[in-house]
Amino acid sequence: MEKFYIGIDIGTNSVGMACTDENYKLLRAKGKDLWAVRLFDEAKPASDRRTKRAMRRRLMRRRKRIEQLQTLLAPLVAEKDDTFFIRLNNSPYFVEDKRGTDSRYVIFADDDYNDADFYREYPTIYHLRSALIRGTAKKDIRLYYIALHHMLKYRSNFLYEGQQLSEIRDINALFERLNAAIADVFDDSDETFDMSDPDEFKKTVTQKAGVRTKTAECEKLFGKVSSARKAMISLMVGGTQNASKLFGTEKGEGDVSLCFKNLEDAAYEAWAQEFTDEEFELLGALRNVYNYITFESVLGGHEYISDAMIALYEKHKEDLKKLKDLLRDHKDLYNAVFRKVAKEDKGDKKEKKEKEKASLSNYSAYVGFTKIGGNKIRCKRCASPEVFRKYIKKILTDNAEVLGQPDVIAGILADIESETFMPRLLNADNGVFPYQLNEAEMKAILKNAERDFFEFAEKDDEGLSISDKIMSVLKFRIPYYVGPLNTYHADKGGNSWMVRREDGRITPWNFKEKVD
Repeated sequence: MEKFYIGIDIGTNSVGMACTDENYKLLRAKGKDLWAVRLFDEAKPASDRRTKRAMRRRLMRRRKRIEQLQTLLAPLVAEKDDTFFIRLNNSPYFVEDKRGTDSRYVIFADDDYNDADFYREYPTIYHLRSALIRGTAKKDIRLYYIALHHMLKYRSNFLYEGQQLSEIRDINALFERLNAAIADVFDDSDETFDMSDPDEFKKTVTQKAGVRTKTAECEKLFGKVSSARKAMISLMVGGTQNASKLFGTEKGEGDVSLCFKNLEDAAYEAWAQEFTDEEFELLGALRNVYNYITFESVLGGHEYISDAMIALYEKHKEDLKKLKDLLRDHKDLYNAVFRKVAKEDKGDKKEKKEKEKASLSNYSAYVGFTKIGGNKIRCKRCASPEVFRKYIKKILTDNAEVLGQPDVIAGILADIESETFMPRLLNADNGVFPYQLNEAEMKAILKNAERDFFEFAEKDDEGLSISDKIMSVLKFRIPYYVGPLNTYHADKGGNSWMVRREDGRITPWNFKEKVD
């Protein structure tokens, strides 16, 4: 047989092949040239499927935590209100679809206390949590359940698992790790940061100011600043920088844009493919400093999350009143900002698009609802708080002469510039809170619960009280590498991460032994 070559060109959705002789002339067989192309569907990454699977597991485990809390408190709640859990669990349904209760109330259905009274007394869940921490709430097991339910449902992140709250809030420790990472990347001690005055740094980065102002003041604080250090400072305070400015070279096919603000964990983990281990470690250290700055800014000097959120609520309320008073005498502007824009009739498409875009930036879109004729109507929300603030800034600057009150307008514009105008309680920044903050609140609440209900402190046969079990539910986290906790084949091995004990109970395997 004569010697021949086979050339193959493999692509993402096709494969090309050809046969040639030693002189690279195309061969023929049975009257046909020996070349071919095979087309097929391009492979799809598993990221979407993995993300949805992870979300399903998170929701399932969240429901399990709530079920465990209900099981622990069911005997106490039943003595006070035997249909309390029935009403809560049926809350997503229409009245005619509810089973076990015909009450139109969801939380409280007492003769002298209902949902309206509850929300009047506690406008947000954080008002209730704060009252329970300080022991000023009335003695009612249902109030304790509502607060504990919220804390177990939204536990915050586990980035600092195993650390004490005092360690997490130690800025010196964060900068020690950052300086070590900088030394590994740049091999130059001149690029490190001298944290000789942590209080001044904290005051600078948590002030009510924009990214540019914070960056400029931090540069003055740290003295001589190189291009790389400028990029690091900008990233720490929430700015955006290109990888080339930080590391001196482009990464991947082009320059990677870096920003920790609203950065999801999946996107952050994807950076590990773009950077070396040392560079990724530096980005992780910078992100920890950014997270510290963010949650310290939101806490605003308060000890508990609840107090910080109540302060945000009051700030939003104050700003809303200020804006309404400013626009009240100008009906067109007032309606544009606080009323949902109705659908336009047929007309110029460009004009309709502009009006629709404007309608998705006003206050109604910011909070997700409006009131028309006394009725609360839900509407589509705007993309981000920045979109709403830009819209308000344009309204005020374009109509400054008509509105008058320059001092009020200047104050609002200053808050917009510092990104503190009308803060929302639910925002992306809440994701930077470590679970240890919720743990500290829960300890204070459970201490008062033990005072009001002795059952919380009673030990069972295993030496655990209700308070101990609730705390363990808060702190227990299934490691990321654990697969499905399927009990169907738990006693037969297989792919399950569960094992049946001698007493018949299903418990997790020793995760370390499983991995080893």
